[in-house]
Amino acid sequence: MGALKCKMCGSNLEIEDSITVCKCEKCGTSQTVPDIEDDKELKLFERAGRLRFNCDFDKAAGIYDTITDSYPEEAEGYWGLILCKYGIEYADDASGKKIPVCHRTSYNSVMDEEDFELVMENSNSESRAIYREEAKIIEETRKEYIRIAESEQPYDIYISYRAQDDNGDKTPVSEIAGHLYNKLTSAGYRVFLSEAALKGKKWADCEPYIYSALNSANVMLALGTSYDDYNDVWVKNEWNRYLEIAEKNKNKCLIPCYKDVDEYDVPKEFAGLKVCQLGNDDTFNNIIAEIANVVKLESVNQPAPQAEPAEEIELEEIEITEPVDINKLLDEGFAAIADKNWKEANKLFFQVLDEEPDNSKAYWGQLLVQQECTNAREMADNLYLQVIGNTSDNTYELEIRDRRQEIKDKYPVANLFSEEEYANLFDVHFNYQSGVENTKSAIAANNEHYILSDNELFKRAKQNADAEVAAGIEEFVANVNRHLDEILKNVTEQEQQEIEAARQQETAYFSKLDDAFKKADDMANANLSNSEAEYQKDHDLWEYERDNLKEARQQWVKDVEEKQKEHDEWLAVNGAAIEEWNAKKKEYNDNKQKLEYELKRLQEDKGFIEGFMAGAKAAKKDKEIMNVRIELSRLALPKEPIMPKEPVIPPEPALRREPEKPDYDIMIGRNEVLDTFRSLMA
Repeated sequence: MGALKCKMCGSNLEIEDSITVCKCEKCGTSQTVPDIEDDKELKLFERAGRLRFNCDFDKAAGIYDTITDSYPEEAEGYWGLILCKYGIEYADDASGKKIPVCHRTSYNSVMDEEDFELVMENSNSESRAIYREEAKIIEETRKEYIRIAESEQPYDIYISYRAQDDNGDKTPVSEIAGHLYNKLTSAGYRVFLSEAALKGKKWADCEPYIYSALNSANVMLALGTSYDDYNDVWVKNEWNRYLEIAEKNKNKCLIPCYKDVDEYDVPKEFAGLKVCQLGNDDTFNNIIAEIANVVKLESVNQPAPQAEPAEEIELEEIEITEPVDINKLLDEGFAAIADKNWKEANKLFFQVLDEEPDNSKAYWGQLLVQQECTNAREMADNLYLQVIGNTSDNTYELEIRDRRQEIKDKYPVANLFSEEEYANLFDVHFNYQSGVENTKSAIAANNEHYILSDNELFKRAKQNADAEVAAGIEEFVANVNRHLDEILKNVTEQEQQEIEAARQQETAYFSKLDDAFKKADDMANANLSNSEAEYQKDHDLWEYERDNLKEARQQWVKDVEEKQKEHDEWLAVNGAAIEEWNAKKKEYNDNKQKLEYELKRLQEDKGFIEGFMAGAKAAKKDKEIMNVRIELSRLALPKEPIMPKEPVIPPEPALRREPEKPDYDIMIGRNEVLDTFRSLMA
């Protein structure tokens, strides 16, 4: 049968025909498998499984629909639809056991799904038990996600974007997402941005927070600068789910925001939606205007800025207020920051900026609120990691000297190997990991384009900085650089440790290689010595036999004459008896042959009897046959006469072949030596 994949780990399953339950040899999970009818069904399951394993749940679900249409009695097709609907991916828990991660949380129970009922109807007792157990585990996961989601604070806006490309590099659209996030949060909106909201969380633990944000946000901004931005598996998962939510709740809307995207590359699902073009001076105002149509001012933490000029207000609606004490507001704002009352602090700094739009302390305070830090040092402690980002270790190869000729000169046994096999012994690589170069590059990039260079609050705070704010900025920069210097120091020390470990591996390998060659060489020399000793011993014996051959032949002539005389005497005494016995044997054999021939002839004649009087004729032949058989039974083989044993002439003594010295390979035991060497290197 074809290669179906494990639903949990993706490895090939070894299964037989008509089997609906098997165990994955790699991850050890017992699971259900389809009872494949033909190659078409196998290929459909293989493709659907591959897409689902890569979390492309929508495409996978389309293929499972085809399967259930073509093979309506196959339970595994309906189960595939359930896995796609709930976005099930399997990950390892702390014990290494495969557990489901739900990427598409729903308030609907798995057990209530129509597809689950069809799974139960079309499965046998063995597979049904496994389906039910898996469904229970998924259901427990779903309930836990709902519990976490319901405890989360609501969001006004959800920013959907592709953070990294296929190479793990930051995408152009991620920078746009960061700008929008900063501006919208500064304006008082509660904004969900995955990099900020999910920071520090494991991927497998993110779904409840994504689910909560998707359901609470009144607006989704779907950002894109390319086809891939919108069709990334996880981005598509976000906006697809939000469109389903918006269909049921008309108070929610999705706003596609794109730049340099061909109309044919925009998802067809966005047709009919009002869009915003990125990259022009009015971008932010246009987005704010669209958001203002959906998100009511009272639903946000702070009043949203007006994208259009405000309507005229009647004079009597204006309240006359007391003059604003800027310093008091600033003190209260920074006191609120010290208490981590971010909402109150942001409100106070907005009041300051209403009066003094260029107040650097207010912008500095808003920056601390944005980063949820109480001071410059804390902000540096949080943000320096963004400089390093996703830097990872590179693999480097240790340079090693060529020792091939050195070994050949030292150990002649090395010449027993083929050129290829000998070269392979030295084709070794000792690698080490180092993040030094990547860390240096990240630091250099930060020096060219500082971590907060594009942050509007940081730029405004720096632009109009007084002595206090300037000191805070200087402290922040100094602490970020201090952290980076520490990281560079640590990765440099780690590199040296890695290099030393690689050197130790190199030393150990060549020590092992030298020891194996020495033992093989000693063995070859010992075998050679023993072989030469054995040859010399055998050759000395042969020379001794050669020197004594003349005497042996003289004795043999005497022995032959004596034995011949004995034989002549034996023949004279027993010759007549032997001749008589031979004659009787010949007579016996002749008579037997004659009677057997006659018996055969009579049997053949009987076979041809037919016609009138056939019975009488056959009876006559039977009588003749009986008489012949009686005569045969009366024949007796003459007994051999008892006589002395015939004397035997002794063979002529001959010299055996002179022993030849074996070739070198045999003398040293080439195969044995090579096998010993290889076992030592294994």
